[in-house]
Amino acid sequence: MAKFRKKSIEPIEQPITDSESHRQAEAAHHGEVANHLSEEPDPATEFDPVELERQLQQEQQTHASRHTPTETHAAQVANSPSRSRPTTLAPDPFAIETLYLGDNVIHLSNSHRQKAYFVRFDTKPPADSTGEKHPALKELIAAGFRWQDVGDGSKAWKKRWADGQFSHVEEQEARKLTRKVAQMLGPVKEVDHIPE
Repeated sequence: MAKFRKKSIEPIEQPITDSESHRQAEAAHHGEVANHLSEEPDPATEFDPVELERQLQQEQQTHASRHTPTETHAAQVANSPSRSRPTTLAPDPFAIETLYLGDNVIHLSNSHRQKAYFVRFDTKPPADSTGEKHPALKELIAAGFRWQDVGDGSKAWKKRWADGQFSHVEEQEARKLTRKVAQMLGPVKEVDHIPE
């Protein structure tokens, strides 16, 4: 086993720093800082209101020169070319399906304004041999369609939406009914429709 010797540590003597020269150097440094601070005014307490107002006006003018509107937004909208053109509205009722038969055409239309479906024939289906309505018209009546004014001076077979609300299911039923009525009048040669 090795033996360790204790070394004695002797304190190092430091020169005393509270000397007169140190005090003078510190005072000189504080004096320089004080002189430097006394040259600049404290912005929190010492300001010139006239100078501040001038600076604010100058900043506003600089900002305004970067964003100079030629006219107000309302004037731009009022003078825009889209406002000078007449507005074109979508037709109401609008056709959602057209079925072409040999000598007749059936139109199924939807009206959001009147909240109803319309069925029109280019040629009225003829009455049967006893003078009664054609079975195709009887089918429309059974489904709730009535011969009524469309609103543009013409008449068509009209059925209001259930509960006054549009329903995709109800539209599909109207399309099926129109196809069934078309089959009663003759073979369908062509179908033109808006996608379901």
